[in-house]
Amino acid sequence: MPEEDDTDLELLKNFFEEPPIGGELWLSIDAPTPSLQGKKVARVLFEEKIHEVTRKYQYLFSGDISLDITLQVHQSNRCESDASPDLDNFLKPLLDSLSGPDGIMIDDCQVRTLSINWISWVREDTRIELLFRVIDDEYVKKQGLLFVQIEGPLCMPVDTTLSLEVQRILFSAMQSSFESRRHLVDLECDYYSSSSVLPIQRRYHRTRINGFPVKSVQEYSQQISHTQD
Repeated sequence: MPEEDDTDLELLKNFFEEPPIGGELWLSIDAPTPSLQGKKVARVLFEEKIHEVTRKYQYLFSGDISLDITLQVHQSNRCESDASPDLDNFLKPLLDSLSGPDGIMIDDCQVRTLSINWISWVREDTRIELLFRVIDDEYVKKQGLLFVQIEGPLCMPVDTTLSLEVQRILFSAMQSSFESRRHLVDLECDYYSSSSVLPIQRRYHRTRINGFPVKSVQEYSQQISHTQD
């Protein structure tokens, strides 16, 4: 019996460490639904309710995803009062809460397809059900995550928990790939052809990674050059 318990704990640990093999993640969260125009304190409380769930996951989706949202609300709140916000006003606070260091994705620009609906139930509180489907099978670990501003406003994630030797090799390859793209652009290659030499990992505009640590190429190069393993 103890062996089975240990196995269950290991499976649970792996569940939070890496995205599901099938590429789908389902979350169910009981939380009040604030609106974009609502009071700031309500949005903060809502964000904290979301983060109570998403903090358990030790990774962030970093590629494109599909997201299905279902709100379970009491019909009287939805139809006979203003207790439940319009779906369009609810979306922004939700997507903001799902993004960032305590969320489950880096930024809502990753959401390629989106559906949202509500269904009525008998309880007075609200439940949010989220189904993430991975389109691009990419993720990064939260621990040790750092973004390097590699070219102009473009930033790439790096894993600072890796050994310094590994970080140096990966960073050198990253720099070479961006340099190759610049050469291809100079040769008048189109965007898609020139970008084909870049890493598979998505790159992010600097404005899309609020809340994450960011370093310049010079700062990161100095960090991995002068720090000892």
